Amino acid sequence: DAADNEETTSIAIVINADTEAPAMTITKPTADAVIAKGGDLQLSGTFTDNVALLKVVATLAEKATPAGGDANLKSIKVVDPAWAPEAFTIDLSGTSVTKTNEQLFGEVIPATGIKSGMYTLTLTLHDAAGNTTIETIDIDIQ
Repeated sequence: DAADNEETTSIAIVINADTEAPAMTITKPTADAVIAKGGDLQLSGTFTDNVALLKVVATLAEKATPAGGDANLKSIKVVDPAWAPEAFTIDLSGTSVTKTNEQLFGEVIPATGIKSGMYTLTLTLHDAAGNTTIETIDIDIQ
């Protein structure tokens, strides 16, 4: 002011950073589940976070063969390629979401033209703060 009086005001800002990873409990598919070609690859489970969920992203890849392969196999002629659908995102909100029989990848498993065998389903759960949790499930597509 005109008399050169000064006033100082302090403001405390509290930032509660979300550093806790989200959690998931998957009930379907189960490990080593056999899923028929032409059928649905479905996801059932519960997703939770202490602050806010964002999404779960599903990817599928042919399971890698151990180095050296199978000593019992003499030769293999692969005719069909592995099924490799695009990553599939399920949007989530809130702190707890349960999904039941959610069809993954937006399509049924092709009935023909894909390789039978072991695949790895990878689920990456994201919360709104950028924390992630990853779970992998091996499945057998026949």
